[in-house]
Amino acid sequence: MKPKPPACSGCEFEKRGQGYVPGIGPLNAQVAFIGQGPGEREVYSGVPFHPDAPSGRVLTSWIESAGFPRETVWLDNGSRCRIQTADGSDEAPLAAVTACFKRNWGPRLHSLPYLKAVVAVGVPAGRFLFGPWASARAAGTFNTVEF
Repeated sequence: MKPKPPACSGCEFEKRGQGYVPGIGPLNAQVAFIGQGPGEREVYSGVPFHPDAPSGRVLTSWIESAGFPRETVWLDNGSRCRIQTADGSDEAPLAAVTACFKRNWGPRLHSLPYLKAVVAVGVPAGRFLFGPWASARAAGTFNTVEF
């Protein structure tokens, strides 16, 4: 399990969130996929959308069926640590996604010079990127985002 970087210091989820899973992909990626947060396998491997995890298998099949080899895209999560709610849900709170965007993945996306599209995978990332109307029913829709 990777330790949290200094950017996480002072975040309200620093101690509550389990592990730290940084984004991965080539610096010349044109497409980024942002999930809700890492699952258990991702926390222990340090790889977002781990290919052997359920979410990783699904996402890999989606991006490869769209003609993008997994190695050519940026993979990240709205919350880079795993946050479980009191009811046992893994859905990252919007506050965690917002904090992580400011501290971690937002600056990273801004540093990808060829990035043309950001795809939200899951409701928390969708709500952060596109607004409160984003829901599971909106899955498969495409919106553009200005950074």
